[in-house]
Amino acid sequence: MELRQLRCFHQVYQDKSFRRAAQHLYISQQAVSYLIKTLEDELGVQLFIRHSNGVDPTEYGDCLARETRQLLTRLDSITYLIQRKSNTISGRVSIGFLLGHLGPFSRLTVSPLHSFQELYPEIELNWISASPRECEERLLAEKLDFAFSAFPSRADLFQCVKLYDFKWYVIMRPGHPLTGKEYLTVEDFSGQRLLMPEDEHHDRQQIMRALSSSQPPEFVQV
Repeated sequence: MELRQLRCFHQVYQDKSFRRAAQHLYISQQAVSYLIKTLEDELGVQLFIRHSNGVDPTEYGDCLARETRQLLTRLDSITYLIQRKSNTISGRVSIGFLLGHLGPFSRLTVSPLHSFQELYPEIELNWISASPRECEERLLAEKLDFAFSAFPSRADLFQCVKLYDFKWYVIMRPGHPLTGKEYLTVEDFSGQRLLMPEDEHHDRQQIMRALSSSQPPEFVQV
């Protein structure tokens, strides 16, 4: 017994006509007759009584319809679920962000990511906190899909999109010689003692690059 035979049988049972069943199934009437005949031969019983106005089910036809209706409904449900799953984009997206900088990035990305989650609810967003160097290493190792980070040390290895300009502020004690200046240049920091973040912090790396053209100041790590 084949699925196409059962589908054809149920269509004939519903329409009580080989001709109308053929129209609904988009096959020829001869094909409907063949499928019903082979099913009857396989079961060894007559399923329909033919007459001039169509067909009527026999007691065997009623029994087969009753016993297989739920089966076909279940098969249709399984087909729908499989097709829906095959058309659904799912998985995990790993996103890197700098230590202590999720707040600024979240303000920029919360709306787009919310829209993304509505469109693709089956995709899990996995946030990973890391230093700039770790972000680069994980991107190269394909452990991150993308990262919100400082400008990479090897920009030629990545495709980068600038999100915003980051401002640095110099905090000084009252009366410090630099407090009277309207603005500060790189040379102003020559010979100054600066409290700096730890070595792996991207702010320290950026400041070090910015000050590299002047006489290095004395750094105190915090």
